[in-house]
Order: sequence, then C-alpha cells, then structure tokens
Amino acid sequence: MGLDLKLIESSDAPGWHREVAGLGVDPYCARGVMAAWAARASGRAILMSLHGPGFRALQAVQLRPLDERHQLARTPEYGGPWISVKAGAIAGSVASAVRDAVDETLKQLGAVSQVFTLSPWLPAHDVVAEEWGCRGVADICLADLVDRDGRWRRMRRGRRSDIRSAERAAEVSWRTFDVNAVPAFARAYAESMQRLSAPPKWRLNEAYFENLAATSAGGLMMASATAACGEAHAVFAIDGPHSAYMYAARRGELPGGPSAVLWEAYRQLPTMGVEDINLGGGGEDADNPLLHFKRSFSDRVHRLQVGARSYARDVHDAAVSAGTARPLPSWAVPA
Repeated sequence: MGLDLKLIESSDAPGWHREVAGLGVDPYCARGVMAAWAARASGRAILMSLHGPGFRALQAVQLRPLDERHQLARTPEYGGPWISVKAGAIAGSVASAVRDAVDETLKQLGAVSQVFTLSPWLPAHDVVAEEWGCRGVADICLADLVDRDGRWRRMRRGRRSDIRSAERAAEVSWRTFDVNAVPAFARAYAESMQRLSAPPKWRLNEAYFENLAATSAGGLMMASATAACGEAHAVFAIDGPHSAYMYAARRGELPGGPSAVLWEAYRQLPTMGVEDINLGGGGEDADNPLLHFKRSFSDRVHRLQVGARSYARDVHDAAVSAGTARPLPSWAVPA
C-alpha cells in the first residue's frame, strides 16, 4: 500500500495546526504540550502525517536522544495513530500499513524502540490495539460533561460535602493557564511533589510550566481554590470536544480543595464546547487513593492499552544497563 509521509516539527506551529485541523488529536498530542516536553528533555517532538488511498493518519512522537546516533521513541501520555477514512470502517490492513510506515520512519530517524499508549478516544481503538500488539496495563477514568446536574446527584454525599466546604472557605476561579498563572501553580506543584516524595520525572520546575503555557497559546485552563489556610490548583488541556486533567497541585491545608477545583472544571469546560474528560488513573493498584478520587468524578473506566516495538534491541538493552532507558514491556514486538 503506497503511503506519503511527512514530518512536522513542534517548532512549526502553522504546519502542525494545518495537519491537525479537521482531524484532531488527543489533548496530550497538542503542539504546545509536545514542544514543552521536547524543551525539557532536550529531545525532539514531531508529528507524522501519512496519506494513503482513502485515508490519512497522524501520530505524535517524542524522540529522546540516547547518543549521537540513537533515540528512544515514545508517544505522549495518551497518543497512537489517529486514522481517518473517507468512507466505512477503519480496516486492519490500513492500521497495519500505518504501523509499518511509522516503524520504517522511526528506524531511519535512529530510534531503537518505540513505546506507545493509546488515547481512549482513538478512532478504531480496538483495531489499532490488535494490529499494534497492545496490552491493557491500568485503568483510567473518563467522564461525560454534558449532564453536570445528574452527576452531582449521583456523586457520593461525602464528595459533595467536600466541594461545598471548600467553596465556602475559598475563592474558586477559572482562567487561562498563561505565563501569569505559572508562579502560583509552580510553587504549589513543587510543594506537592516534595510532600509525595515524587520521582524525578514528575519534579517539573517553573521553567517547564512557563514554556508549556507559552507554547500552548490558550489551549490550557486552570481552576484554583485559594484561602488563607491553603490553595489547590489543576491544569486542563483542551482539544475540541475532549479535555485532559493534566496536573494538580496544592499548598497548605484546604480541605476539599482538589475536589472543588475539579468540580469547577466540570462547570466551565462545557461552556467551551468540551464534552468529556480524561482524568487519568492512579497506577495499577486498585486501592490507590488517587484512583478512588478520580473514580468518584467519573462514569466509566477504560483499560489503558500500551504497545512496544523493538528496532535495535541490543542498543536498547545496553541503554537499560547504563541507566539511560527503561526496560521494554515483555510483549514488545521486534520490527
């Protein structure tokens, strides 16, 4: 199957937006999010645009250098090949053709492996998961935002009480996450990560959030609850009808603060045309408190699908031994 493929760098804002227009991607694949990651990781963020007979596809990829010749390829938090066909359903042959073209291109770029997670909103999600050899690894929580009143009635009494208490004690606000919003959020985020003894990959500094805000050009929103006793914030990414609960942080003690800011997002996102939200998960532990919190705001659970491709296993394994890469999943496919 003949395919035309071109690469768009995250630095090419007009080109990126041109390719995405009319097709859309997961909020985690937005140019600003990808560009901020590339700056922090000293890597490269690209959008692969593929055209074939009767279809087109997009895949956002993060490339992190291992050395002068080799790179690790990853999707953002939630990605995968976004395929659109002119008529009918997406066939396995189309998904496999896209997969093979992506494999070949990544090999040419020096990638030694690719690990990818599938967005819950990916077109033909199950077809792609099968053709790319994915496996379910964890639960993530999703919620529809069109019936807020019904959700409030279904929410457990304790969660409603948390929200009311925080709203009485704090000023709750909603604003664009721009460079002026960054300092307060970054301070609260640093305190949260310290309190949680978070691993280094989650210890994002103020410069990262400044870059994220600057490159996202209004595609991020922040809900906040601030009081004398403490504050809570959450940042949300938006792409068309979809949104993602990206980062949350708090300082001091504000009981119910995280619940209040998430509920404020549930109020405000529908006014922006957003229909649903990906709250993410809390790891594989079913008793994880974060997962319980997100479940209380969700109406369905999605099994996150992860796939892996191995292009130069010896190089990847050497990087693992050197501590510069993580082991591939046991189901990684040689390609």
